[in-house]
Amino acid sequence: MHRTRTAKELGSYLLILLKDFGTLFGYTFLFLLITGVAQYFMYCVAHWSMPGTGFGSEGLGDDLFFKAAECIILLAFFARRRTLRLNYTRILHLKPALVLHANRGFAFATLSIVFITGLMMAFGAVHLAYNPAYSLREVLLYFLLFILVGFSEEFLMRGIWVEYLLKRHSKAIAVIISSLVFACLHLGNPGVTLLAFVNLILAGVILAQLYLFTKNLWLAVFFHLGWNFFQGPVLGFAVSGLPMHSIFLQPANITQNLLNGGSFGLEGSVIETMVTALMAVGLGVALWRRPKKHSSINTTLSV
Repeated sequence: MHRTRTAKELGSYLLILLKDFGTLFGYTFLFLLITGVAQYFMYCVAHWSMPGTGFGSEGLGDDLFFKAAECIILLAFFARRRTLRLNYTRILHLKPALVLHANRGFAFATLSIVFITGLMMAFGAVHLAYNPAYSLREVLLYFLLFILVGFSEEFLMRGIWVEYLLKRHSKAIAVIISSLVFACLHLGNPGVTLLAFVNLILAGVILAQLYLFTKNLWLAVFFHLGWNFFQGPVLGFAVSGLPMHSIFLQPANITQNLLNGGSFGLEGSVIETMVTALMAVGLGVALWRRPKKHSSINTTLSV
């Protein structure tokens, strides 16, 4: 039985939480600044002979190049931060058992997207149409891009934010704070709405819970990959407001934006809200009731 904290203890705890948040926010801001400057100069070098193009109008090739550079900067930047004292060997380790987890994450995401899309179609909110002009090369490049996107976002938000917060805070605190920050990082995306912001928080909760099952990135990374890849390059939704070429066309029904997500895509839909909320609750119950003796996590972190 836990005793109630005194006002002084609560104040001390909030100061610790604020300090930890400030540390993570500071490192994240510096990382984003370094990445932004690096991408700008890479763009200038790649397009120096093409007058009339401006930064922000990059294509799929640029996106791949930028995201690969971002992953390299992320690893180099955080791996040298001794003050974080994180176990990168465990966080990034890939062994046969974790390959199975990664496959399950990809399959779980795929089934989730298909289920949500099926509900939208049942309500008449979306209509899939095969796109005979789709490019297999572009679809494969998108797959590679979303591997990099999944890795960079999961390493930053779950491998760094969740892992660091778990040092002195509960699972709930780590999940909530990291999910709010994850959603805030998408506020600059085109077409974002309040409902989309809520859905991004729920997505962050799910990804944080998946990370906590193994304390390793790959389950969450491949869920993230499957989620983005199947809603965008396969089914034709915009991915967090970003349209892309796809195997199926997804004509928007502008009279049902609440159901189909409008220009933000599937992640702006109330149907997605209900499904992901149920997923988050289900994963939460499974995670919090999980017997410690069956956990594959051997760590001295305070949870």
